[in-house]
Amino acid sequence: VLTTIDEAEAPTEARQLIDRTEQINDAEETRAIIEMVTTIISYKFKELTPREVEEMLDITFEETRVYREVKAEAERKGLEEGLEKGLEKGLEEGLEKGLEEGLEKGRKDEALSLVTRLLKKRFGQLDSYVQSTTAELSVEDLEDLSEAIFDFSNERDLKNWLQERSK
Repeated sequence: VLTTIDEAEAPTEARQLIDRTEQINDAEETRAIIEMVTTIISYKFKELTPREVEEMLDITFEETRVYREVKAEAERKGLEEGLEKGLEKGLEEGLEKGLEEGLEKGRKDEALSLVTRLLKKRFGQLDSYVQSTTAELSVEDLEDLSEAIFDFSNERDLKNWLQERSK
C-alpha cells in the first residue's frame, strides 16, 4: 500500500501501520514491519533526513534497519579512514625514527673506527677489555676519548679512563 499511495497520504498510512504493530506480540515481527515501513518512507521521501523521517513516523529511528545500516556504514568508513591515517602516520614516524637511528649508528661506527685506529697507533695491539669497553661507549664518550688519547702516558691511563666512563 505504501509504495502505491500518494506522497501526501503516505505519512498517515505509515503511522497507522506502525500503530498496528503494537497489537503484535512478536518483537521480531514488529521490528520487521517497522523497518519495512521506514525503509519505504525513506525511499519515498529521499530528500528527508533520517531525523525528519523519524519525526514524520513518530518513532525512534535508532530502532530501524535503515538507521543501523547507515550507522554501520559510517563506522566502517570511519574505521577504514582511521586505519589508513594511522598506517600513514606510523610509516612516516617509523621511517623518521629508522633514519635517525641509522644516522646515529653510522656516527658511532665511524667514531669507534677512528678511536680504535688512534689507540692502536698509540699503544699497539689492544687487549679484549679495551676493545669491548670501547665498543660500548656512546658517541660522545668516543669523541672525548679521541681527545684524551693524547693525555695518556701509558695503557694503564687508558684503562683507568675507560673504567671511569663505564661506571
